[in-house]
Amino acid sequence: MCEFTNDKNKKEALKFMMNQPKEVMMNPYTMSVFPNAYKKGHCPRCGEYLQHHERYPEGHATRSMCYSCYMDMIVENMGRNCLMCSGELPKSKIKEIKSNPREVREHMHEGPCKNLYTVIHNVAVGDPDVLTRVEQNLIAYDPQPQLSFTNAVQNSARNLNEFINSHRRKPVRVIRHN
Repeated sequence: MCEFTNDKNKKEALKFMMNQPKEVMMNPYTMSVFPNAYKKGHCPRCGEYLQHHERYPEGHATRSMCYSCYMDMIVENMGRNCLMCSGELPKSKIKEIKSNPREVREHMHEGPCKNLYTVIHNVAVGDPDVLTRVEQNLIAYDPQPQLSFTNAVQNSARNLNEFINSHRRKPVRVIRHN
């Protein structure tokens, strides 16, 4: 069984999520890494729809990422930074990544980072309990009752793009004097 879908980890992640503001659940760094984080049945990175057999492969742990994103982000990533917050990983995690790069849990910090990934993973695989709680949590922080779950995700992506664009360097106009 997948450690991200076992009941103990899901309960811990949901408890974490319910005590966090929406800004933590949809922080700019995480949304830049996983722009499709809260789309049921889709790879949180590229947004590709995952068939049921891809999310629940027979005899294997559940999978929330498409094969190419998994290979790119997990297997081929020998970095020292956390997948969820970009902070430096402890030496023990870096050592584990080098010996077994396929383990997703080794690419993130324990605690809040793992909890956030657990929520994203369960949304991607379509866990109904997590989907309901995530939708309630994201909408609960918005005073506009007509805001839907999809709109919350779209607004977060729009805010991230605005943030990125506002921090880009403006082109410099060169004036030549003859």
